[in-house]
Amino acid sequence: MTVRVFNYAEVSSATLAEAEGEATRVFERVGLAVAWIDCRPPAGSAPRPAVCAELLGPTDLALRILPGSKTARATLGEDTLGYAVISGGRGSMASVFHYRVKALAEGGMVSHCQALGHAMAHEIGHLLLGTAEHSSRGIMRARWEREDLRDAARRCLVFDPQQANRIRREVGVRRSLALNSQTQR
Repeated sequence: MTVRVFNYAEVSSATLAEAEGEATRVFERVGLAVAWIDCRPPAGSAPRPAVCAELLGPTDLALRILPGSKTARATLGEDTLGYAVISGGRGSMASVFHYRVKALAEGGMVSHCQALGHAMAHEIGHLLLGTAEHSSRGIMRARWEREDLRDAARRCLVFDPQQANRIRREVGVRRSLALNSQTQR
């Protein structure tokens, strides 16, 4: 899978790279390789990579890192770390609210990079699971408790076996769709 990251919160490159590493580890436990593409808004005259403007294919996802927003606070509640857009049992775009992740990390149970990486993996998980539903434990819980944050710090906050199987199946379907679209050209 390829994830195009649109860093509207202007998270530092070092922090984002470390967070992507955390999310990569979560997906490696499922058996999924993730390639991250930096699609940050252009600074000055530096252009975005051309792939950032292309349509998303079946194995492409978009992840937005968003700064604070009064609208988000009003519509999603104060403790929502992000959201994923799911349509017809499949999704391709998710968002993470950086200011909320940063506040979560300020509690000291987990580092900023660990919290961001796990929030990214959680929202991408929604896209690959094809649902906005949450579980009673693990990375797909709606609200992480102290124990979950400790697990994130120990790199043990992961998808449960059933979720991992569903993600592997979905990635297989997406790969087949990508191959079919390439052979039809």
